Amino acid sequence: MATVREDRRLGTIPTQREVGATGAAPDAATTAPPGTPLVPAPLPAPAVESIAPPEAPTAAPAPTAGAATSAPATPAPATPATPAPAAGSPAKGRRVRTALVVSALALVLGALVAGILVKFQLDAKAAELARAQDRVATETAARAADTRFLDDRARATVAASSAAFRAAALADAAAVTQAAQGALAATPQAGEAPRAALQAAVDALGAVTTTTGSGTSVATLRTAAAAVAAPQQAAIDAQAAWQAAEDARIAAERAAAEAAAAAEAEAAQRRANARPASRAPRQAAAPRASGGSAPAAAAAPAEAAGGWAAGVESYGVGGLGEAINAHRAANGLGPVSVSGSSSLANHAADMAAQWRIWHSGRDHIVGYVQPASSSAMISAYANSAGHNAWLLSDSSHVSIGAVTLNGRLFTAMSFS
Repeated sequence: MATVREDRRLGTIPTQREVGATGAAPDAATTAPPGTPLVPAPLPAPAVESIAPPEAPTAAPAPTAGAATSAPATPAPATPATPAPAAGSPAKGRRVRTALVVSALALVLGALVAGILVKFQLDAKAAELARAQDRVATETAARAADTRFLDDRARATVAASSAAFRAAALADAAAVTQAAQGALAATPQAGEAPRAALQAAVDALGAVTTTTGSGTSVATLRTAAAAVAAPQQAAIDAQAAWQAAEDARIAAERAAAEAAAAAEAEAAQRRANARPASRAPRQAAAPRASGGSAPAAAAAPAEAAGGWAAGVESYGVGGLGEAINAHRAANGLGPVSVSGSSSLANHAADMAAQWRIWHSGRDHIVGYVQPASSSAMISAYANSAGHNAWLLSDSSHVSIGAVTLNGRLFTAMSFS
């Protein structure tokens, strides 16, 4: 028996057969011409939304042998028709899909726009940060330049102040050294210990002075200069003590001499009063008979004319002049002429008689040394700045008065 397959390639869905008033489809056997094989009616096409395959139609049983061909076949049970989909369903699905696609595109575009905005914001913040960093770098560089300028100016100011401070300290040290050397020259009888201590302080100050500014600080220089004051004062005090002792001794000797002279005069007066008158002519004639004592008698008036005290003796000025010119030659100066001066000698004798020195107005420098020595006298003058200035002056002549008493040499000099 021939079968007919359902053609699902049709673009349309076959319509249902018309049913009678009873609701049943007309029987194929009653409508088909005689002798036409029965063909079951095709099933309706499944709906678009259905995904289950349609059930195969049940074929009618084949007629058995000997059966009449004209007998009507039992009709196949009718399959309920699936209702057709409502009109417009595909368009609605397309609209849904379109809405979904549009929404997805909107979300993507929104994300892109948001990303672009975020990027713009980040770029703007990065640019602002870069500008802020540039401003900070510029401000930092300016402040560093200002700091360097101020530091350089401060260092220059400190250096200038240090140089001025050092110069003042060196000038003070030079003045201290000069005063200490003058004290050494003015204190020859202060004793070995005070003079040695003062000389050591002066030497230490000189050593520090030569290295100030090249390894030695100004504070060290001032400390060394201050250290000179104590030994200098000690030497001056020792010299003053010696001078006071000498003055007391001289005063005592003078008082003793005056007392002895008064006693001798009183004794002589008593002897003269007790001497017989008859012996007076012989006493008066005695000087004429003592020819051997004439030189002594002649020397006495000369000493009395100078007014010198007993024991004061004149001292030659030649050796002193040689010592002065030797000192001048050692300092690159020419010699001066030398002469003795009686007025200066009288002043030297007065100083010797009182065992102290002072200026009389006719002299420029005065002094004494013990033991008496021309070279020692000039060395003492040279060790004093004020006295040495006269020795090395541009003078061409020096007048000298010099005497000795008990081994001590007193001098007074005037340069012209």
